[in-house]
Amino acid sequence: MAAPIYQQAHAAAAAAIAAGAAYPVAVDPTAIPEKSAGTGGVEIVITLSTEAPPILLGQTLGGSTPFEFEHVGQLTILLAGGEEAARGAFADDLLAAAETAILADPTLGGLVSYAELGPGAREAITEAESRGAYGWSADLTLTYAAPTKLG
Repeated sequence: MAAPIYQQAHAAAAAAIAAGAAYPVAVDPTAIPEKSAGTGGVEIVITLSTEAPPILLGQTLGGSTPFEFEHVGQLTILLAGGEEAARGAFADDLLAAAETAILADPTLGGLVSYAELGPGAREAITEAESRGAYGWSADLTLTYAAPTKLG
């Protein structure tokens, strides 16, 4: 049985973001990838959480895909180590790469009607501030049609 559309689309988004950012992106939060070493001693981990269920937006009569859904996943970029300026530069570059990847193909190869990366929230991770950690997250919203209520 094929994976639900939103899982396929999130995997496609993760692959597009990973290609643009040149760092692996974990879709399964229990399988966080090895930290990738950037320049300046900065360690980088990127995840895309898809735990929330899709939301049924509406239903039309007839057609092969009468159910419209929205699904929101969360893209998270964690940076640690190195100099603060290097972490900030990497955060900016990774954010730009993620935005560019989604804008380049907002249908994710035709899997969804539209994908959008929301504005990110950047913050120092206070518990790890002494170790120089930094985090960024944004919602990745998918809108798509499906043939069944299961999405």
